[in-house]
Amino acid sequence: RETLSSADIPEAKAGERSFRFAVLSDSAAEGGVPREVRSAISSITTAVRPELVFHLGGLVSPNEGELGWDKVNESIASPLRKAGIHTLWGMSATDTKEGVRVQRPDIELIDGKDYPFRYTFSYKGAFFLCFSVSGVDGADDATLRWLKATLEKAKIYDSRFVMTYLPLNKFTELHVGSHK
Repeated sequence: RETLSSADIPEAKAGERSFRFAVLSDSAAEGGVPREVRSAISSITTAVRPELVFHLGGLVSPNEGELGWDKVNESIASPLRKAGIHTLWGMSATDTKEGVRVQRPDIELIDGKDYPFRYTFSYKGAFFLCFSVSGVDGADDATLRWLKATLEKAKIYDSRFVMTYLPLNKFTELHVGSHK
């Protein structure tokens, strides 16, 4: 795998609402964070240089507990924090079972009472909505009601981003469809 250099990424045009963000998921591996993920984090901090990074879930492997979270902090959270990058988290079912240990972001959340499972915030005029779906059954009714109500209120924003680790719907061979 190639590592990106700063010459590979053009500078963003300066502007009041210009910014970069990166989205990650599934960095977990048995025994800790793989070398390739650590290399990607290094590229993000040195070449891509986003203002925001979202890790949507898949942070730790089953039965890793605190040791798994320590490795996430050492290999992902700490380098991003040291680079001055706002880091936001989402959770997979495994992350939740392993005892969520992520820091709240240093960004003011509009709705953060259920962070990191669901939250909203605005950044440079853009609206972000992030939520965690924790299994093959898709989002529960409470999450869907929250999602619809929140997106209705967010119509005032020109740019709206919705992020989640798993799809809204069941994603097994037993169900195909979408929410309206």
